[in-house]
Amino acid sequence: MAGSVREFASAGPGSFTGAGRNRPTRPWKPEFAAGNGQLGSSNANSLPESAKWTPRKANSPPVTANSTPGNHYLGCTTEAFSMTRTSGNLTADETSRFADLEDLRIHYHDTGARTAAAAARPPLVLLHGGGPGASGWSNFSQNVAGLAQYFRVLVVDQPGYGKSDKPVVKDGVWTFNARVLDALLESLDIPQVHLVGNSLGGGTSLKLALDFPDRVDRLVLMGPAGGALNLFSADPSEGLKVLFSFYAPPGPSIDRMKNLIEVMTYESKTVPPEVLEDRFAAATTAEAMDYATRLYQAFGPDGDGLPEELWRDVDRIQHKTLLVWGRDDRVLPLDGAFFLLKRMPDARLHVFPRCGHWAQLEHRDEFNRLTVNFLASS
Repeated sequence: MAGSVREFASAGPGSFTGAGRNRPTRPWKPEFAAGNGQLGSSNANSLPESAKWTPRKANSPPVTANSTPGNHYLGCTTEAFSMTRTSGNLTADETSRFADLEDLRIHYHDTGARTAAAAARPPLVLLHGGGPGASGWSNFSQNVAGLAQYFRVLVVDQPGYGKSDKPVVKDGVWTFNARVLDALLESLDIPQVHLVGNSLGGGTSLKLALDFPDRVDRLVLMGPAGGALNLFSADPSEGLKVLFSFYAPPGPSIDRMKNLIEVMTYESKTVPPEVLEDRFAAATTAEAMDYATRLYQAFGPDGDGLPEELWRDVDRIQHKTLLVWGRDDRVLPLDGAFFLLKRMPDARLHVFPRCGHWAQLEHRDEFNRLTVNFLASS
C-alpha cells in the first residue's frame, strides 16, 4: 500500500470525507514499522507530573518550567547550548515510523522525548518542501539531533513524498495535507505542537493554524508557499520555473537535479554530495514521477489548477510566528516576507545573509539556535 498513487477529492477541514472539526468515529492507531514505537518514551514516563507538558489554547500564555541540571531550558549559557550534542542514536532507520490513517499510510520519524526539557514542551513537527525527491529526513536530518535536546521531534513525510502514500489531490493540497497532519497527531494522542514548515510545508503549517488552531502552539515559517505575494519579484520565480521543469521532456536527469540544488541555495557546495544522489533517486521512482508530474501539470505555470490562496487569510492567524527567510532566496523571494510581516498579527522576521531557500541546511547551527530560542521563550 505504501507509495501507491490514488486520487482524493478535496473536502473541508474536518475528517477526510466531511467538513468541520469532527473526529473520526474510531480512533486511529499508528502501525510502527521499525523499533517498538516508543523511542525515548521511558524518559518522559519517569518524570514527575509537574514537569510534563500540557497543551494550551491558541494565543494563551506559554507553559514554562524551571531549569534543570544540564541546561536543557532556555536561559542557558551559550557554551551549554551546543548543536552538536546528541542523545543516543538518532538515525533515519532508528526513528522511522508508519501510521495507518483510514486508507492513507503516512511515514514519519519520531525522536521521542529524550530529555526533561523535551517532555515539558509541546512536540516539534518539521514539514519539508515540495521539490523533486524531497522528504522529511532529506530536508531536516542535519537539524534533528540539535533540536531533539529540547523537543520531541517528529519529521513527517507529507502525502506524496518520501515513504508516505502518494494520493493525487485534485484541488486543495494544503487543505488535504492539514487534515492528514491533524489525523496523524490525533492517532499519536498529541493535542498540540510547534511547527517548522519550509516552502510546501510552510503552506501546510499555515493551513493547520487556520483550520485547526488549537493544534498549533507556535509557528516557524521558512519561505512558506501560498502564504505571500511577490511584491516586486517575477512570478513564477526563477526557482519555481526550475522546479516545475524538472520532469518536463526529455525527463529528469542528474544535471537537472544539480541545477535544482543550485537554485535552491546560495552556495550549492554547502549541500552534502549524497543529497544530490539521494534526492535524484527518490525523485525518479515510478510512484514519485507519477505523483509529481500530475501535480506539476495541474499547478505549474502551464497548468489549469488553482493553488489555494492562503495569503488571503493569514491575517486570521493569531499564533506567535517567526518568519525565516534567505536574503538570496530565488524560489520564494524575500519581498514576500514583508507581505506576511504586514498581514500576520504576531509575526516577526529573521533574514539570513548568503542564504537561499534552505536556511535549515545553509545555516544549520544558527537556525537551530534561533528556532529553540523562539519556541522555548516565554
